[in-house]
Amino acid sequence: MTNYDSCPICENSIADVDQKYNEYSLVKCVVCEMVYSTPHNTDISIYENSYKNQINSYGSYIRDQIEIENNTKLTWAQSQLRKYLTIRSGKLLDIGCSTGLFISAFKKLGFDVYGIEPSQLAIDSMPSSIKTNVINGVLNRNSLNKTYFDLVTGWEVIEHLDNPGEFLENVKAILKIDGILALSCPNWNSPWEKKTKDVNRRPPFHLNYFTEATLPKLLKKYGFEILVVKCKPFPWSEELGALKWLLLPYSLIQSFLFNTKPNRLFVIAKPQQ
Repeated sequence: MTNYDSCPICENSIADVDQKYNEYSLVKCVVCEMVYSTPHNTDISIYENSYKNQINSYGSYIRDQIEIENNTKLTWAQSQLRKYLTIRSGKLLDIGCSTGLFISAFKKLGFDVYGIEPSQLAIDSMPSSIKTNVINGVLNRNSLNKTYFDLVTGWEVIEHLDNPGEFLENVKAILKIDGILALSCPNWNSPWEKKTKDVNRRPPFHLNYFTEATLPKLLKKYGFEILVVKCKPFPWSEELGALKWLLLPYSLIQSFLFNTKPNRLFVIAKPQQ
């Protein structure tokens, strides 16, 4: 056990090394078992550079316009939101909205959509019908109306943040009293996630490594009531890509016979009253 940067959940600084990656260590807090990187910081410009140079998966968001129902492909977590969501309209803010595929889909469902995205290149690739409501930057409660949004989403965002607690405080400030927060992120309990060779799933891109236990702990600490916590049943097109049909038998065997957890978490929460 060694002293490291403070844990994002309990602020304890004593942790064990879980994994090494270049100059970073992924460490597990001895108190709450949260896994996080140390050093625990990043330069936001890496995302603009990744879109610009089409590095890793970021460039593919612009290169590949995959169309399905409503001209948009929803991820597993986004489809889960449609399943559990009881409201059918209202003001929606998607944080880290990338090229706007999700907010395009939910605009067609009847929502008044807004977005925040750190990459100007990603915003420039959006349809003109939605980009006017998208802010280039990061979440700042002082630049948005308080208690304004019915629904706030963050798809694969919270794992990137050097201060996820401050992020949740900002979200709580802009949500209506009965508003809903929906998040997705990788699941560190998954062997698929721990063994990945994808460099944009390690520091400095990913700084926080949540499980179905630690993500709810963080949300509760910052005043949210948990409504839904789900793990994706088995890896599919998001994880396996073009090889999904070839690898499907292996994916199913690992997930259902050996209880190998897949690498996606989905959470719905609301502000505690």
